[in-house]
Amino acid sequence: MDKTCVTTSFVKKILHDAQTVKKTTEIVAVELKEDTFVQSKEGVEIGRTGDYLVINNGGASAGYIIQGQVFHELYEQVGENRYRRKGTVLAYQMDEPFYIIPTWNEGRPLYSSEKGGYLLIHNEDDFNICSFEDFEMTYKSVEA
Repeated sequence: MDKTCVTTSFVKKILHDAQTVKKTTEIVAVELKEDTFVQSKEGVEIGRTGDYLVINNGGASAGYIIQGQVFHELYEQVGENRYRRKGTVLAYQMDEPFYIIPTWNEGRPLYSSEKGGYLLIHNEDDFNICSFEDFEMTYKSVEA
């Protein structure tokens, strides 16, 4: 089966069908002191100095990068290296494999599992992948 490439135009088409969700777990993250590559379960991610590496995700998969500027917009510190997600995000369930090519990953694609997963949409140009299993452990639906 071919994987669907999720693009900005795809996101615009499905926005009205996405559900509003809130992250329910805290994360543990460390600020990167130098550029690095990280092998997440979705693929190779590039971390730059000042970005954050998530090392614990409330029992869900960790080992992924969040850009420094985005991290400070999305997370508030609640303890030493512990952070809680602010606000809500849109989630769209995809029951087939898909991939994204995030602008922050220098053209390197990230892939869902063969079962698909959730597309987490921060805005039309910023979205990422969350497996079904990780989504169930770390997000809950919010009444709109």
